[in-house]
Amino acid sequence: MILSIPLAERPHEDFQVWSAEASGEFTVRSSYKLLQNTTYDPRAYALQFDYKDFYRKLWLLDLPSKIKITVWKISWNFLATRANLLLRRLTSTSMCPRCGSGSESIEHLFRECPVTISVWKELSFLSYVQDNQMGFKQWLTWVFSQCSASYRRIFCVVVWAIWGDRNNRLHNKGSKSAKELGRFVISYISELDSVAKTSRQSSTTVKKWK
Repeated sequence: MILSIPLAERPHEDFQVWSAEASGEFTVRSSYKLLQNTTYDPRAYALQFDYKDFYRKLWLLDLPSKIKITVWKISWNFLATRANLLLRRLTSTSMCPRCGSGSESIEHLFRECPVTISVWKELSFLSYVQDNQMGFKQWLTWVFSQCSASYRRIFCVVVWAIWGDRNNRLHNKGSKSAKELGRFVISYISELDSVAKTSRQSSTTVKKWK
């Protein structure tokens, strides 16, 4: 595939090209025609804005990078769920290792699995999961748009904890009940807040000393 890419006759600097015009230059006329195209869907542009807002809010959260990166991977379906591994022929089954009653897709793992639903219920997030017909990425952006920053933090820690607990169960290291996972999430966030508070106090003390 790489060898089939045509090369320029002479080396030159890269430059931007507007694909809707034969000359490669942007024109109002060509952009108008593009908007008039029957395949144009205004909702797609709205979704792009929602996705950008979702990632902006995600990276601004006061959470460890490992959690934010996990949520980012989840949003792109980059996790090694059994459904994804089966597509790549890296496993022989897609059965969910937590409930054993469904294919472990990203949707099942974080929204449909009975074990997961119990965790959401434990942390009063059940209303965000039940009877939701949105696509998974749309669901993520919707949750972020509905929640305050503090609840977005909790949401991210929950999905990170669910993924970690799933891996522990899969590798025979034991797993937590919904109540235990709920307590873990609250305890983890409290610990983060405590560390942040201590850090701020230390910084203030140093400034006063100076």
